[in-house]
Amino acid sequence: MASGRIKLVHLVSVLTLGFSLAAIAGSAIHLAVPLNMAVDNFCGILYLLSLTALILLIYLDDRFVDRENHLGRRLHRGGYICLAALIAGFAMMACLNMLTALIYTGRFDFLIYGGIYLIYFGLPILGSTLAWNNLAAVKAGFPLRMGRQPCARKTGSPGKKTILVLSYVVLVSGTAALYFLLAGNRSIFFESAPQFIEIFLSGFSLYHAFILLSTAVLILKLQNRPGSAAALFTGIMGLACFAVHLLPLLAMPKTCAGAEAEFTRTFGGSRLEQLESAWEDYFLKTPFSLPAYFLGLPPGEYRYERDVLFYEGSGGIDDGLKLYFDVFMPPEGKTGLPGSGTALIRIHGGAWIAGDKGFTNMMQVNKYFASQGYTVFDLQYGLTDRVKLTALQPLLAKRERVGPFTLDDMVRHLGIFTKYLAEHGAEYNLDLNSVFITGGSAGGQLTTALALAAAGGNYPHLISEAIKIKGYLPLYPANETSFLPVIGEAPEWIDVSLLIDKESPPCLIYQGSHDGMVSWYTARNFKEKYQAAGNERCALLEMNWAGHASDFYFPGYFNQVWIYYMERFLALFR
Repeated sequence: MASGRIKLVHLVSVLTLGFSLAAIAGSAIHLAVPLNMAVDNFCGILYLLSLTALILLIYLDDRFVDRENHLGRRLHRGGYICLAALIAGFAMMACLNMLTALIYTGRFDFLIYGGIYLIYFGLPILGSTLAWNNLAAVKAGFPLRMGRQPCARKTGSPGKKTILVLSYVVLVSGTAALYFLLAGNRSIFFESAPQFIEIFLSGFSLYHAFILLSTAVLILKLQNRPGSAAALFTGIMGLACFAVHLLPLLAMPKTCAGAEAEFTRTFGGSRLEQLESAWEDYFLKTPFSLPAYFLGLPPGEYRYERDVLFYEGSGGIDDGLKLYFDVFMPPEGKTGLPGSGTALIRIHGGAWIAGDKGFTNMMQVNKYFASQGYTVFDLQYGLTDRVKLTALQPLLAKRERVGPFTLDDMVRHLGIFTKYLAEHGAEYNLDLNSVFITGGSAGGQLTTALALAAAGGNYPHLISEAIKIKGYLPLYPANETSFLPVIGEAPEWIDVSLLIDKESPPCLIYQGSHDGMVSWYTARNFKEKYQAAGNERCALLEMNWAGHASDFYFPGYFNQVWIYYMERFLALFR
């Protein structure tokens, strides 16, 4: 029995050391040279295996190592250090990757990505150190644990008890949140405020997987009660969270294959291949890179100007209303970029009651496409107080921009910007015959309304006829939300599919299969309306296991796939 335990620890130590060294080498290769999708993702899998083996080794040390032995205490302390580094490291990597989407300037990018790289490489280095110490302990005479040694409850310090309570809060909260990830539009909170929790689930699921599993092992170490009901409960919760949060990753091959088939079937051809060849240095090389999920997608060069006033209301419902935009522009003097001269209008979401331009609208998208030559306009519009979705609603938007605005008013506000763009396009060196629109959720619905109305040419009093919409890209568009009739007046803004005709511009839609706020049926129904009108230029990219706003994490699984096809869509039709 003792010999078997020692052999198991030895085996897992060897695996941890081997995977850790391979992960470090693979990650360095990922940063140094372009890799095809299979090899690149294999490097990422090695990284995940190294951390999984490390957590298993820490657990085995907790079960098998004598804490009273000086060598055992050293291994236990090493386990605590590694668990703390895993939990804090994953949280910090996620936050640092989000930071580039929250700040306008790029001057701190070298610090941000330097920190990401330090953490990313530091974790397998810690793992290889603990594995080496275990191998040395096996060679020196492994200090096996005899019996349970249930001393934690008697001698635990207040600090240790506080950490134990906080760890339980994290683990129980993470387990409860699985409901939102699994339920999707079957959730009892469908279309209601509590469902916003899912925004932070599917896109960040790999972080959740390893943080929650590490937290479970930390609780087991702090409890020091192997075999107890509490230990069994903790282990089951940790493993369940880990397994469920791996599902989006396991579904990525299917997601990528489905997206490729849909995009190629709808828009593919020799011209797309020519575009990819001409601009391969600017496009993502693969639809999904597992190492890039953690290491991020650093933005290129860009310029920006924020808070540019494009409308100031002077009477009626708009009295006192001021609307601004941010503009992200390509680097000065750089030519030959894929998007040179093309405008990309971005409309934020927020259930028509909240949201804003800037950091709440995934600002790294602006930076990314500006570095590709596009001039990206991030807009504001009036928000409605006609519906009450949450008690926190007054805190979610600036009071100056909230009023009894309808969908008609919102489209009018966005139309005012199109007139501003027509007047000032030359200042940005734009070709007004090359304009795209994109937005998510409520912004996806308004994107669809504005694009179809502008292309149809039947609203010259609202939308400038000087611009031409070459295509639009709604993400999880809330086209069939139940309270649209409450905030709308004209039927075509309440049901945007009424605007579809045979000449409607090309459309690329992002939709998550597990969206608990906008059902995936909505996007499918919209595509079918395109087909019913005799228009085949609408592609729907369905993201398996993606929830609402699952693109919120820029280098996440789903947003990588989306950006890969978005940049090709823009280049194809510009």
